[in-house]
Amino acid sequence: MNSIANEVQAQIKEKSPLSIWRVLKNRWLLYAVSTIAFFIIWEYVALNRFLGSALARPYEVLLQLADMMVHPIAGKGLIGHIWASTQRILIGFAIGAVLATPLGLFMALNRYVDAIVKPVFDLIKPMPPIALGIDCDTVVWDRGTFKDLYHRRWYLRALFTERLQRSAADRTSAL
Repeated sequence: MNSIANEVQAQIKEKSPLSIWRVLKNRWLLYAVSTIAFFIIWEYVALNRFLGSALARPYEVLLQLADMMVHPIAGKGLIGHIWASTQRILIGFAIGAVLATPLGLFMALNRYVDAIVKPVFDLIKPMPPIALGIDCDTVVWDRGTFKDLYHRRWYLRALFTERLQRSAADRTSAL
């Protein structure tokens, strides 16, 4: 029989003596070292202008970020812009999911609809989502506004992804 004391004892790890190998395997130390190394390399590359003036120093980026949080751009602060972008993504995903779910179900239930619609999705499927969104926006719905680009890209990505997953799930469950 297992008692509570045995379960607790089994969960306790044996403490081994502190060694350099154990310290180097500590994931928190590795996180800290890699983050600090990233910022040191960034500072070195920006300070020596290996990329010309295209790369700002980390301190300059931090100052600009603080400035964006205090001074509004186009009537909104940084948090307002982040929230607006998040809303566009969520709305686009919701529209895509609402349209793609019935389409995927209908394609799974009717082979004629599947035969008509599937070639279009198979043609688009190999494209990465970011390329799909930008290409479709510039070719089909080019209105030149940046916010519409994000909204439509996420809508199309959600539509195609959800439709393909729903159709595949319905086919496997029907077997």
